[in-house]
Amino acid sequence: MRFTCFPVRAIGVSSITLCALLSACAPRVELQVAPGIGVTDWNEDWQSPSGAEIADSWSSFGSDQLATLIAQARDSNPDIEISIARIEQARGSLGSVRAANGPDIGLSASGSSDVRNLQGQTKSFDRIGSVRIDISYDLDLFGAAKASRRAAWARLSAAGYDRKAIELTIEADVASAYVRHSALNDRIKINERALQSAREAERIIRIRVAEGVASAIDLGIQSTEGDAIEVEISQLSEDQAIIGNALAALVGAEAPRFQLADTSLGNLSIPAFAPVQPAELLTRRPDIRAAESRIEAADGNVANARAVFMPQIRLSADSFFDIASTGGLLNPGGSLTTSILASIFDRGRLKGQLTQAVGEQKEAVALYNKTLLAALSETRDALSIARESDFRTAALERSRIDAEQTAKLVRMQYAEGRISLNIRLEAERRLLAVSEGLTRAREARLLAAISLFRAIGGAPGR
Repeated sequence: MRFTCFPVRAIGVSSITLCALLSACAPRVELQVAPGIGVTDWNEDWQSPSGAEIADSWSSFGSDQLATLIAQARDSNPDIEISIARIEQARGSLGSVRAANGPDIGLSASGSSDVRNLQGQTKSFDRIGSVRIDISYDLDLFGAAKASRRAAWARLSAAGYDRKAIELTIEADVASAYVRHSALNDRIKINERALQSAREAERIIRIRVAEGVASAIDLGIQSTEGDAIEVEISQLSEDQAIIGNALAALVGAEAPRFQLADTSLGNLSIPAFAPVQPAELLTRRPDIRAAESRIEAADGNVANARAVFMPQIRLSADSFFDIASTGGLLNPGGSLTTSILASIFDRGRLKGQLTQAVGEQKEAVALYNKTLLAALSETRDALSIARESDFRTAALERSRIDAEQTAKLVRMQYAEGRISLNIRLEAERRLLAVSEGLTRAREARLLAAISLFRAIGGAPGR
């Protein structure tokens, strides 16, 4: 309930004093403060490549197809379109707040007619109209309107940063899906080569069985080995199809119509990213900026909730006049009043609203802290994966060369009948395992580069 103290033509000191006493003071509140970043480095044995620079676009991965897919996602991804719509909503909310804080202007008009018969003569018609203009304006002495605008501006800012964060996430998801699709394609080709070798060995064994120099057991073992590789190829093809369908959804395309050209990890470059300092994440990452804006919006809501405890001073003016049928003005007049309104009986409701606003502010700070900790964790994870995948790639590359040479010699000796089937199977399995491990290590290194680029907020000034 609002209590109108004095509708008067001039504000008196006693009027303001009385209303202030009736409304008392706004309750004091304690707001949470957003935390900062205490660490100054990543505590990682990370050696950035010589001359490393932070890439300014996804084109640094060296794939025109990937760059095209990312551009398509920016234009057609539904999540990005939703984020744009939310910006429009926040902009509309800001416009509503601005309008609500302005003066209220009302115009009303009415009319009437009086019909008289003067002694049986011609009827007389008197038409009288009335026009009234009302203007009222609330003085923002205690900052309630200013706090509302501040909160609305902050929500609009958060929506803008949310869009940038979603765009960066979608772009990283597209790049990650593309890398996984390429890795699966490479693994399928590796297994196809292994299958070709297995079927060739099976052909040789069949000849030997026919000649009586090999047993049906050897043939069965080798045939089973080839069948197992075919099953693996089928599983990899299924995974690749699922990744392709997910990629279609990310770029806003219909999966049945989405076509992706042949992909391979060999067509991708690993950008020479250098990690930024931890404190730079506060200004580079859009999700952190969005969380910061939400704290500012919550602060504004608390300030508004406190301000409504204070008296509200409203200036009102109206002007009115009547219009006679002859077109003349009758009884013109006007008034100027000042009203002081204070909360008396609804302070419990206002306290509840203030408590809710304070709780939302604390939640916004907690969410900011969660976002900050996640950013630090994601960046360090990417650095750790990049470092370890580099080590694994180098080791597996050496091992692959040895495995290929060994498998080549074993095939020759097996064809000559100098070694057993078990030795050949072991050599082929070793080559397959090392080749797939190398592909996974390269995949992990590219995914780490993508994660690092996303973790540091993408390109500077995004």
